[in-house]
Amino acid sequence: PKMEARDHGVLSRLKLPKNFALFVGTLEPRKNILGLIEGIKQYRNRYNNDLSLVLVGKWGWKSTQLRHRLWKKDVSSWVHHLGYVPNEDRPALYRSASVLTWPSIYEGFGLPVLEAMASGTPVITSHTSSLPELTQDSAILIDPYNPNDISEALRGLLNSKPLQQRLKERGLERARDFSWQKTAKCTLEIFESLS
Repeated sequence: PKMEARDHGVLSRLKLPKNFALFVGTLEPRKNILGLIEGIKQYRNRYNNDLSLVLVGKWGWKSTQLRHRLWKKDVSSWVHHLGYVPNEDRPALYRSASVLTWPSIYEGFGLPVLEAMASGTPVITSHTSSLPELTQDSAILIDPYNPNDISEALRGLLNSKPLQQRLKERGLERARDFSWQKTAKCTLEIFESLS
């Protein structure tokens, strides 16, 4: 979770703003990026804040509507689509973001949420599918269908250093519950129980 010297080089090379919300994942409808853009736009307008949105990920299926939205003048100056970012650069993005915003409508797990928590980055995510179980009490949960929820969650989080610190600590603690070694062990136990 601590910034490293190379992080500044990554941010500079990618020409990122200082104040940004991060989204990591395939850009497709179930990720609800159009709702995320609207929620951040509301937040920026209501609270006169310069928060930008950084989208990391490749284009997915049915992304035409999102592509058109990103070209509109009301968002093109503050939404930055980076496309694919190599694994070695992603920790710098997580550590530098003000928040990971992940209002996905459906998820099987939500690995970027876990990666953000392991990086000490506060998370705002959906109260749907697997995400409440994944985050437990270490994230702010919102209604992904309501951009106002996103806006108000950003206001509450970004205006409260104690809440940011609490989510950082809880996220780090929750992330320790997960490892690839533990996943492999549990998977093997399931296979062995079936034989």
